[in-house]
Amino acid sequence: MTAGGVLLVAYAWTAFDLWPSNESGSKPQTSTDTVEMADIRAVEAILETVQKAVEQRQFNQARTVLETAIEQYERDQALRLALADLLVRMSRPHPDDQGNEPEPLTEAEQRAFTQAAYEQFLAALQIGPRTAQTEFAAGSLARELDDTSAAIAHFQSAAALDAASAIYPLHLAQVYFARDELAPANAQLAIAVSLDPEQATAWGMMAEIALRQSSPRIALQHLERATALQPRLPAWRDMQARAHNRVMEPDLAIEALDALVDADRYTRSALQRAAEAFGLAQNPEAAMARYEHAIAAGVKDMRIYLDAASWAERLHRTDRAIEFARTAAMAEVPGARRVLDRLEASP
Repeated sequence: MTAGGVLLVAYAWTAFDLWPSNESGSKPQTSTDTVEMADIRAVEAILETVQKAVEQRQFNQARTVLETAIEQYERDQALRLALADLLVRMSRPHPDDQGNEPEPLTEAEQRAFTQAAYEQFLAALQIGPRTAQTEFAAGSLARELDDTSAAIAHFQSAAALDAASAIYPLHLAQVYFARDELAPANAQLAIAVSLDPEQATAWGMMAEIALRQSSPRIALQHLERATALQPRLPAWRDMQARAHNRVMEPDLAIEALDALVDADRYTRSALQRAAEAFGLAQNPEAAMARYEHAIAAGVKDMRIYLDAASWAERLHRTDRAIEFARTAAMAEVPGARRVLDRLEASP
């Protein structure tokens, strides 16, 4: 959740099974209507070779083996899925077993891997069978590539193929939300919580939509469910404070924020929300004290110093305001130098 309250939970990529199994769990799944038994065994041997290469972190070699095999077995879904998964892994380099960091990819390189992986998922879907998991993987990559229309289509297909899972309507709602299409997003979230009432993210997103639609009381109802499931998640407490401030309940806004641990209570967003509540309660001294406690706790966001300077100035504590503004200016916080110059020039 950003300071402005935008709730967009990025999908967490769970690598597609590099070597998909059939129902018996013993052999890679292949399209038996397009390949002979000898070809199936050849594909199995290829996937075993690829698996060993991946275990040894020889990703380029594994990619070459798969791409060469696909030239021969174009209609084998297992090879397509294996290559798609490998490309996703290559787009997200991880440290090796010794903790050595890999060379970081440029944004263009990462996007190229993601695009190539998506194309392999499309090919796999065309070959069939179409599964909810494959549609979801394709939709996740389409979303990463900013193709929201394709992402919606894939997530809709996944939901149709597995109507019992709350994950697919939840991700579909996230895409609609990103497009600011709040009505269909809310509809999908309602489906998600009907399938799985413990989807805290769905309750939180419905609360955010209610806030955007100027319905803070409804938002608070949804947030009761979200906070019951995740009581210390900063996003839910931040939204609770926003909603309570909207309905002029500053004490409850502070209560929501005080449920957070110090590290989360003293983020810039939480401090601003608390200061807003104290302002509504006509208690600027409490707002200033909140900033003092945060700074004493060693906050890392130097913009907080500039915010604190504003509250100190409001309380006519010019020397303290100058001290905060000077710290912010030394950290090159935008606007801090201007505020410092003004404070130092004031009589």
